[in-house]
Amino acid sequence: MKGKVQPRVLIIGEDTRSFLGVIRSLGKAGYDVHVICFDRASPACASRYIKTVKYYNYQSYSQEDWREAVLSLIERYQFDVIVPCDERAIYPLWQEKHRLPAHTELAIANDEALEILFDKWKTKELARSCGIPVASGKQINPTNVTYDELAAEFGNSFVIKPLQSFNQDSLHRRQNVTIVRQASDYHQSHFTRTPVMVEQYFSGGGEGVSIFAVNGEVQVAFAHRRDAESEGGGSSYRFSIAIDPDQLVAVKKICEKVNYTGVAMFEFRRNLQSNAWILVEVNARFWGSLPLALFCGVDFPRYYIDYLTTNRIAESILQTYPVGYFARALTADLYQTRRLIRSAGGWPKAIRRFLQYGRIAGGKEVIDSFSVSDFKPFYLEVLAIIGQFTKALTKRIPSLLRIRSMVTRYRLKKLFKEQPERRLIFICYGNIMRSPFAEQVFKNRLESHSQQLVTASYGFHAPENRQSPVSARQAAQQMNYDLEQHRSRCLRQRDLHPTDIIFFFDERNKALLTSYYDVRNAFFINDLIPISQSMIYEVTDPYGLDVDGVKQCYEQIELSVKQLMNYCKGGLYGR
Repeated sequence: MKGKVQPRVLIIGEDTRSFLGVIRSLGKAGYDVHVICFDRASPACASRYIKTVKYYNYQSYSQEDWREAVLSLIERYQFDVIVPCDERAIYPLWQEKHRLPAHTELAIANDEALEILFDKWKTKELARSCGIPVASGKQINPTNVTYDELAAEFGNSFVIKPLQSFNQDSLHRRQNVTIVRQASDYHQSHFTRTPVMVEQYFSGGGEGVSIFAVNGEVQVAFAHRRDAESEGGGSSYRFSIAIDPDQLVAVKKICEKVNYTGVAMFEFRRNLQSNAWILVEVNARFWGSLPLALFCGVDFPRYYIDYLTTNRIAESILQTYPVGYFARALTADLYQTRRLIRSAGGWPKAIRRFLQYGRIAGGKEVIDSFSVSDFKPFYLEVLAIIGQFTKALTKRIPSLLRIRSMVTRYRLKKLFKEQPERRLIFICYGNIMRSPFAEQVFKNRLESHSQQLVTASYGFHAPENRQSPVSARQAAQQMNYDLEQHRSRCLRQRDLHPTDIIFFFDERNKALLTSYYDVRNAFFINDLIPISQSMIYEVTDPYGLDVDGVKQCYEQIELSVKQLMNYCKGGLYGR
């Protein structure tokens, strides 16, 4: 694109696989790259190819607010192409495409394809009509069918799938596949919508055929096999393989049937002993193993976006690629290796996994986030992994907890010295137990000090106006606090001010704050427990405990909040 005006693209996603892969592909191709990221902690946003980044998500924004913020951004920048990398962006933009600027191309598949391929049951029915092997299955309502009835029909092991990975009215929550091997697995499976799909379990490993197609005609294809995968989830380690001609025929049949235009990954399972395979589903979007295809020179994002911006199919599309090349999702792979170590007899497999890193030196393997020319995302991913290791150490070593506590106290003193007039916010997951109690303790202390200070409490759980459980209200009453009138509130970004100081209770709270909110000053509340006493890493959620259990939790919170008053100095006057 040298000498030409750079087309402006908006890429929406969050991970270091498909999202970062698309960013790098289009950045290298000369596109003017802008992004919306769901996760503020995503290393992908450090890519040097990004011109601007916005952090809109379904935690700190309602779905309606998210949609309007994105559409407003599109109107402002007049993007040439919008590339949503998963269903959380595809669904709302698909519904609102009539509101996009006339010249803006939306990089999602054609309507006929999306209607079928985003529904697992419709995909199965289409595959059957094309003579493509699939697992036997049917739609059920789990509340009306017992485990024994399904086991009698499908065997002791079977698979429960939602018809869609995301419901359009709850895009903050992904619905996962459940592999059922015993009655308890079936009883513990939860789906927000019915019917769901039950399928016979097919023993084998995952394979994928990725394609770029125009008007039903496949322009380029790439195949991979999973070397490591989680049950019902994606792969952390995969390698390129030659395309199975029969699988390619199956892919072409479906593309022709739905007149497919776009990119997709067709997921198969193959039994390596019998060589039999089935089609599992179709990801009608960019897929998690995209970095492997890019590593092998098959540049799907560029092929697709070049077509959308020029309305021509490039002659330079690569039709051959090397086999036996590997790509690894570093964080996911390390977590899987840890699970191997903890499993019975898992050490030999874990050692083999570590030895496989040697392929990197031989030039036949890449880490998804790594790029010599775009190093910072990999660097930040490694820092995050080190942070997880440090967290594990801090939980076990009291002296590290004391250091964290001292750092918290030093920062609080400094903040109040710089600006005494601040609001305090207490936040836990549901805003029905820990955070409202902390708020009440603080307010009671304020009354005894005759101060007019501002405090509030919120949660992350979206359903609002919920009352505290009976055990929480009774435990608080026994300690002379009143939670009877409290009703839960969900924290949104608009509720926060840059000068606010936030106190959270556990690691989960911290992760949600870091990923989804623009916050400057947030601390573990338990860091304020007197250093002379036993330190604790976090204040665990007492939900489900009896009154005595809740009261023990509340005593920890009360002690921390009382210490907090020593730092306020009477300066937190309301805004």
